[in-house]
Amino acid sequence: MKKVFFVILFLHCSFGIGQVIINGVIKDANANQGLSYASIRTPYGVHTVSNSNGTFQIEVPQDTAKLLVNYPGYNPKTIVVDGKQEFHEILLIKEDKGFKEAFRQSTHDGNEIIQKAIASKSKNDPERSLESFSLKNYNKVIATADPSDIDGQIDSVFIKKRKGLKYRTIDSTGYKLKRQLNTSHLFITEKVSSITFNQEDGRHETILGSKVSGFEKPVYEVLGLKIQSFSFYHNKYTLFGTDYTSPLSEKALKKYSYRILDTITTNKNPAYLIHFYAKKSRKSATPEGLLYIDINTYAIQKGIIELKGIINITASQEFRYDPEEKVWFPDRKEVQIAKGSSKNTVNLFGGVLQLTEQSEKEIDTTKTKHTNYFDASEVIKISIEDQNYDISLNTPVAKNDTKFRIEVDEKATNQTEAFWTTNRTEPITIKERNAYPYADSITKAKKAERKIKLIRKLLVGYFPLGPFDLDTKSVIKYNNYEGFRLGAGLTTNNKFSNILRFNTYGAFGTKDQDFKYGLGGAVRLHKNTSMWLGFDYIDDLVETGSTSFITDTRAFAIFEPRLFNISMFQNSKRIATHLTYDFNPRISSKIRLQKADIIPKYNYSYLNEGMAFETYKITTATFGIQWTPYSRYMLTSEGKKTIKNSFPQFSLQYTQAVKGLLDGYFTFSKLDFKATYKLTPLDKGRTNFLINAGLGLGDIPLTHLYQTAPNQPDGTTVLQRFSVGGGDSFETMFFNEFFSDKYFSLQAKHYFKRTKIIGKLRPEFGIASRFAIGDIKDSENHQSIAFNSLNRGYMESGFEINRILKGFGLSFMYRHGAYHLPRFEDNVSLKFTYYFSFGF
Repeated sequence: MKKVFFVILFLHCSFGIGQVIINGVIKDANANQGLSYASIRTPYGVHTVSNSNGTFQIEVPQDTAKLLVNYPGYNPKTIVVDGKQEFHEILLIKEDKGFKEAFRQSTHDGNEIIQKAIASKSKNDPERSLESFSLKNYNKVIATADPSDIDGQIDSVFIKKRKGLKYRTIDSTGYKLKRQLNTSHLFITEKVSSITFNQEDGRHETILGSKVSGFEKPVYEVLGLKIQSFSFYHNKYTLFGTDYTSPLSEKALKKYSYRILDTITTNKNPAYLIHFYAKKSRKSATPEGLLYIDINTYAIQKGIIELKGIINITASQEFRYDPEEKVWFPDRKEVQIAKGSSKNTVNLFGGVLQLTEQSEKEIDTTKTKHTNYFDASEVIKISIEDQNYDISLNTPVAKNDTKFRIEVDEKATNQTEAFWTTNRTEPITIKERNAYPYADSITKAKKAERKIKLIRKLLVGYFPLGPFDLDTKSVIKYNNYEGFRLGAGLTTNNKFSNILRFNTYGAFGTKDQDFKYGLGGAVRLHKNTSMWLGFDYIDDLVETGSTSFITDTRAFAIFEPRLFNISMFQNSKRIATHLTYDFNPRISSKIRLQKADIIPKYNYSYLNEGMAFETYKITTATFGIQWTPYSRYMLTSEGKKTIKNSFPQFSLQYTQAVKGLLDGYFTFSKLDFKATYKLTPLDKGRTNFLINAGLGLGDIPLTHLYQTAPNQPDGTTVLQRFSVGGGDSFETMFFNEFFSDKYFSLQAKHYFKRTKIIGKLRPEFGIASRFAIGDIKDSENHQSIAFNSLNRGYMESGFEINRILKGFGLSFMYRHGAYHLPRFEDNVSLKFTYYFSFGF
């Protein structure tokens, strides 16, 4: 095995024969503790630093070489090392003048250098100093392990009994893994992209080729995942979808401490070696690392960021100097992931996935005994490499007409081997090539690709059936009017067509004994702008006083909490045509023309121009627009795909009803607004804000007025009203208690980090407060219905204890302020909550 290793090393080294790897550790001579980020260099210009426990590895061109070791506050040391010696221990002694003073001085000098680097960002950041650039990028992801780290023994598993051990099974995972790793890696993906930039359009990526071992079809969410930032110059640096304060942010000096470790020379360019680390320690991993800052320009030559926790993530980025444009330009990136030794939480994808100590499953030694226990996660490592090539600076680039930041070429997943041979920055190895058939065989045997597709469909409420998807939202529901609502729905998917879609559903209420149904279809007119022309015919119930935004995307929940308690509906038989159009990926719009026959399912009549209307027809034209300024989208052959759903998000909608148009009875106008903002700072829980507002003018019947999502059912005692919390509902407001033709509501909720009580009991505590104010004109025109106005302002506050058991929890809300009721218990809402999650 060593011979193979040195053959590969020989082929990849530029020094030729005689290249030797030196391994060792840097320690404090008195404390005998490893010194992290010590600088180690050779007279030949080779440089490295020690890692968190002081160990290091460096290449030298011959068996015997000098190493120059520097660490702030310690006397520098020069030693001669022998390449034949397996491991070197280098002891450093603290300086006589005082360790604290030396440390303080290195920190002071480090801060000064960083201040100058921040002040020089405008001239050093390629996306600010250059008018344009273009390049190609080759990306490779490999999951593997070193076979020498696995003993390959077969594990015998016994169950502990009172009378001794009882044989249960054997586990050959270690043996099989070691055998496989001798011939191939475990997983590999490759991607080739063309990247362009200009000051007007920003950065644009076109994915030209994509290969994922084990998958025939692309996983768009993975293709669009932001693993690592393009450079360090922005205020946020992204690692695996989570944003951290960049070490060159305008606020970096408040977040990080800096100290100068050494002055070195890389590629004939002198640089300061700066160590940065968080000023405040947290329970979750915070960035720490190194910056190589050019002495003359204060530009970054190289950067390293580490997250140390349940897993360790090390991300490095190298820059190459362009003498013509006088700029250090991103050249190569690398990310290494391995199991960590710290208990710190590691946040991935903005904290959506949290790797915590609780998520680590440990072997239960009280019930079982293993002869050779093997944990694959201890040895498996993931490597992600990015290499830029064909770089062209300040040359004109084509305008980005689609406005998408990422596009996937139609041929990306079907590229020829000649394409890959041409665009790989280095030849693919035998083990890398063998990883494709190996991963293919695993995914086929376990039907992994099919299972992933199924999970993706189920998360949005569909079950795939060939070219159709079964709508699971329609299967069973419950409300006070219909009783159990049993139904089924079908919609076409991309197997049917990318440019045509049809849908239909039917439902029957066991209490009202009535059948409801709907059908629709649409044709895609333009892929880049998501332009669809469609129609719908629906004969169904609609909650009285509800507001829906036509630009909202489909929302799915295992059950809809408020639906249980709703009792006032109108039947709406409506036919509509609509056109959707995206002005750009973040601004979508929809226009709809609709005619509806309205039949309230309760005793009601609307007085208008001396006539009482118990049923009526309404013809409306609606224009809606949605703006998601920070969300990220990808353009694929299937159309627009969301790859990051960010906040805030805004919706604005205008509806105009016209009397006489298609037999419409009334003329009125409605303007509706919604804003959603979710804050998820790391280690601080999450905070949600929701604003809703509406203004109605004209002759508006009760069915089209505003309620503010009430969710308090009738009942004289708290327990009689015990039901399901609605999430964003006014929990203490009784159904049909208030109607308005103008209103404003604000909700604020904060959820603290989950707290471990005992064992697996980790509830999530939250606090909530809601406010609504509104008014109504001509309330006397609404006959047979008694309701109040919101003109004095409605308030409620309370708390939630969520995820007590399998996603179930409790909420308590109290009604206070102007609409406080005389009886205490009438102001109280006690409900159970349910939040589905994957346990992250």
